[in-house]
Amino acid sequence: MGCATVIRNHTGSWRSAISLSVEQGSAFLAEIRALELGLHTTMVLGYKKVRCSSDCAQLVTVLNSGSDFSTFWDRENIRRVMNLITEFERCTVKHIDRDKNNTTDTFAREAARTGSSSQTWAMPPSFAATSIYLDSFS
Repeated sequence: MGCATVIRNHTGSWRSAISLSVEQGSAFLAEIRALELGLHTTMVLGYKKVRCSSDCAQLVTVLNSGSDFSTFWDRENIRRVMNLITEFERCTVKHIDRDKNNTTDTFAREAARTGSSSQTWAMPPSFAATSIYLDSFS
């Protein structure tokens, strides 16, 4: 299974993409790990205000509702993300339709296919060109 995050600046221009292969688990685990990866990376890049998007409605609900997640299997991963969120001046997490999340899904599939531990792209790679094009209409 792979997870990925694509980072864009405030105008929507490409900044970076990061992906990694994760242990076996659920789509929820992949999404929470991707969000953690993205938050950590944007923090390192010096961003103070971030808008995050995820196509996992359950994750967005858990993070935005303030609901008790102490019984969740992935509670430690959720706790780490919640702690990262508080480090930003402003951080929002919203739901995005899966069909508008092609680029991130392409990077996650590539990480799963290659089994890469972690990979960062400063420039968009050719294998993501079609996905980036499709997302530009979203």
